[in-house]
Amino acid sequence: MPFKTISHAIPPDMKVQFKNLEAQLMIEDRLILDLKEAKYNLESYSYDMKNGIQEYGNYEHYIDPSLKPAFLENLLATEEWIYADGENAPLTEQKARLEVLQSIGNPLKLRHKFRQEFQDYVTIYQKYERTANSMMAGIEHLTDDQRKSIGDKCALMQQFYMELQSEIENKPKHEDCSSTLAQIENKQMLLESEINAILSTPKPAPKKEEVKKEEGAAADGAPAEGEAAAAENGDAEQQQPAADAEM
Repeated sequence: MPFKTISHAIPPDMKVQFKNLEAQLMIEDRLILDLKEAKYNLESYSYDMKNGIQEYGNYEHYIDPSLKPAFLENLLATEEWIYADGENAPLTEQKARLEVLQSIGNPLKLRHKFRQEFQDYVTIYQKYERTANSMMAGIEHLTDDQRKSIGDKCALMQQFYMELQSEIENKPKHEDCSSTLAQIENKQMLLESEINAILSTPKPAPKKEEVKKEEGAAADGAPAEGEAAAAENGDAEQQQPAADAEM
């Protein structure tokens, strides 16, 4: 009896076509999402900077006065562009405009952050210094040179923070200080590593002569084995006659 089979499986060549189509759709979706994200970043950055550099804004005093007029003009122009030509602008142009704004805006944001957080770093250091001094006082085997080394390192760090504090008090806010927060953190980590290494110095082993003296003193204080045995025999002999007399 003749018969025939029917398969509902997708042919291999069509599977390849579907897979390629899926990959293409994913790429297009990703581009759309990237473009929306770039538009949002540009818009939010523009508003944040515009409000920040104007009167009573967070960044009002952190931008160079000579750069402020042109920067503000660029921010306002960017806002207008976003809702006009920017609606259909490509991803590359969105990112390029943001980078131009960030070249002026990011440094002043870092200056603001530095002055806001500097005292926190000072507090962290002072707490560590107190802890290190307390530990050092309780470690008797540290040498004078090691104690001096810890003191010198702390003194240098104190001087470093004092100089930065002086810069903050005397420099205009729109000028950068000589160190960044990242550099302060690295310096603090290095200091702690060096001091902790000193505080972790193991207690030195006793000298051989001291060990011999201790062993000799122990030997002088204990009776020899033969003497101890003789003393025990003598005590036993004294107790035996007393027992016979009672009988």
